[in-house]
Amino acid sequence: MTVSTLKLNDPELVQFKPEFDDGISLAICGIFPNATVHQIMNSLAARHLRTFSQHEFELTVTLFGYADDTKEMTNHRLLQANMVGPAGLISMEDGEAIEITHRASASEQEACSVIEMGGGGPITDLDHRVNDVPCRGFWSYYAELMGIEPDGAVR
Repeated sequence: MTVSTLKLNDPELVQFKPEFDDGISLAICGIFPNATVHQIMNSLAARHLRTFSQHEFELTVTLFGYADDTKEMTNHRLLQANMVGPAGLISMEDGEAIEITHRASASEQEACSVIEMGGGGPITDLDHRVNDVPCRGFWSYYAELMGIEPDGAVR
C-alpha cells in the first residue's frame, strides 16, 4: 500500500471550529431554484443566481458571520472563503458542473431537455436521511407552482 505524502501547507483552511453543540459542519439549504444558504465548515454564505437570458446570468455570493464573532473567527471564515467563496475551490467545481449541464441541455433551441435527479414514482417519506425525497419534493412543488408539471406526474 502506498501512503500519500501530500498535505496542505496550512491545514487551518479545512479545520472546523465547533460553534454549537449540534455537531453540524455541513448544511446546504436550497431556498428556491436560484438561491441557497450554506454552512460549510465555518463558512456561512448565501448564493443568489439571477438569470438574464439562456446564456447570461449573475451570481452573487454573500459571505457573513455573527456580530459577536471574535476577530479570529472572522479571519477564519474569510480563510475558508477560499473553498466556497466566489472563486473558491468548491465553487469553481460547482460552476463547472453547471456549465457541463448547460451545454448538454441547450443544444436544441426548440426542444426540451429533462435532467432526472434520481428516483421515480410516488414521492414518499423514508425512515432514513440518505435519499432524494427532499430534492424530488422540492422540484415537484416548483413545477406545480410554475404551471409546468408534466402530465401524469406522481406525488
